[in-house]
Amino acid sequence: MGYDLEGKGGSFRWQFDDWPAVLRLAQDYGWRPSGTILLTGRGWRYDPYWCRAYDSNDGQMVMQTDALRLAVALRKAVRDHLAHPRKKKLAKFMDGLGGVEHLMEFAKFCKAGPFRIF
Repeated sequence: MGYDLEGKGGSFRWQFDDWPAVLRLAQDYGWRPSGTILLTGRGWRYDPYWCRAYDSNDGQMVMQTDALRLAVALRKAVRDHLAHPRKKKLAKFMDGLGGVEHLMEFAKFCKAGPFRIF
């Protein structure tokens, strides 16, 4: 089980433990999540009772500005890792997420625009 993300940038998949780790890393590098929205029903109407979470597979939407800010924060993390590869916490984190290339691919996906989490 994991998280399947679909949006303007195509699709991306994170393993169950990796997606929350990516979100934490982005927050460590300045991303302030604005919350997701849940579109429901045939008319894609806004659900006012949604908890705005990122950590479920309900088809919630990460909006464009939020996705762009997420990309910026992840790129900062990669730059920090490349500048200071011996930072143990960051190096372990990068290795666990599939490396710098995988994280940069995800930043590119986020930069493309809004996406949904399934």
